[in-house]
Amino acid sequence: MGGKQFAGEMQIFHLHVGRARLPVYASLIEVQEFGFNYYFDAALQAFEYQYEVDAAMCASKQRRERRRVSKIHR
Repeated sequence: MGGKQFAGEMQIFHLHVGRARLPVYASLIEVQEFGFNYYFDAALQAFEYQYEVDAAMCASKQRRERRRVSKIHR
Protein backbone atom coordinates (compact mmCIF):
# COMPACT_ATOMS: atom_id res chain seq x y z
CA MET A 1 0.00 0.00 0.00
CA GLY A 2 1.57 3.25 -1.05
CA GLY A 3 4.81 1.39 -1.87
CA LYS A 4 5.02 -0.17 1.60
CA GLN A 5 4.88 -3.92 2.14
CA PHE A 6 3.18 -5.50 5.13
CA ALA A 7 3.74 -8.87 6.79
CA GLY A 8 0.12 -9.89 6.39
CA GLU A 9 -3.51 -8.96 6.04
CA MET A 10 -6.45 -9.99 8.17
CA GLN A 11 -9.93 -9.96 6.65
CA ILE A 12 -13.08 -10.22 8.75
CA PHE A 13 -16.32 -11.12 6.99
CA HIS A 14 -19.55 -10.22 8.77
CA LEU A 15 -22.07 -12.89 7.78
CA HIS A 16 -25.77 -12.37 8.48
CA VAL A 17 -28.39 -14.94 7.59
CA GLY A 18 -31.12 -12.42 6.84
CA ARG A 19 -29.13 -9.94 4.78
CA ALA A 20 -27.82 -10.16 1.25
CA ARG A 21 -24.84 -7.89 2.02
CA LEU A 22 -21.44 -9.12 3.14
CA PRO A 23 -19.46 -6.34 4.85
CA VAL A 24 -15.72 -6.98 5.01
CA TYR A 25 -13.12 -5.39 7.26
CA ALA A 26 -9.49 -5.65 6.15
CA SER A 27 -6.52 -4.78 8.32
CA LEU A 28 -2.86 -4.71 7.28
CA ILE A 29 -0.43 -6.31 9.71
CA GLU A 30 3.03 -5.06 10.61
CA VAL A 31 5.50 -6.85 12.83
CA GLN A 32 8.19 -5.34 15.00
CA GLU A 33 11.86 -6.06 14.51
CA PHE A 34 11.64 -9.18 16.65
CA GLY A 35 8.68 -10.59 14.62
CA PHE A 36 5.81 -9.94 17.03
CA ASN A 37 2.79 -7.63 16.89
CA TYR A 38 1.14 -7.11 20.29
CA TYR A 39 -2.10 -5.65 18.85
CA PHE A 40 -2.55 -8.44 16.31
CA ASP A 41 -1.93 -11.05 19.00
CA ALA A 42 -4.51 -9.37 21.27
CA ALA A 43 -7.04 -9.37 18.42
CA LEU A 44 -6.44 -13.07 17.76
CA GLN A 45 -6.91 -13.88 21.45
CA ALA A 46 -10.16 -11.89 21.53
CA PHE A 47 -11.47 -13.74 18.47
CA GLU A 48 -10.46 -17.09 19.97
CA TYR A 49 -12.25 -16.25 23.24
CA GLN A 50 -15.43 -15.16 21.43
CA TYR A 51 -15.35 -18.28 19.25
CA GLU A 52 -15.15 -20.50 22.34
CA VAL A 53 -18.03 -18.62 24.03
CA ASP A 54 -20.20 -18.90 20.90
CA ALA A 55 -19.32 -22.59 20.42
CA ALA A 56 -20.29 -23.34 24.04
CA MET A 57 -23.60 -21.51 23.63
CA CYS A 58 -24.30 -23.38 20.40
CA ALA A 59 -23.49 -26.75 22.00
CA SER A 60 -25.76 -25.93 24.94
CA LYS A 61 -28.61 -25.04 22.59
CA GLN A 62 -28.09 -28.26 20.64
CA ARG A 63 -28.21 -30.30 23.86
CA ARG A 64 -31.49 -28.61 24.87
CA GLU A 65 -32.96 -29.31 21.43
CA ARG A 66 -31.94 -32.99 21.61
CA ARG A 67 -33.56 -33.31 25.06
CA ARG A 68 -36.74 -31.69 23.76
CA VAL A 69 -36.87 -34.05 20.78
CA SER A 70 -36.21 -37.06 23.06
CA LYS A 71 -39.14 -36.10 25.30
CA ILE A 72 -41.42 -35.77 22.28
CA HIS A 73 -40.46 -39.22 20.98
CA ARG A 74 -41.14 -40.91 24.32
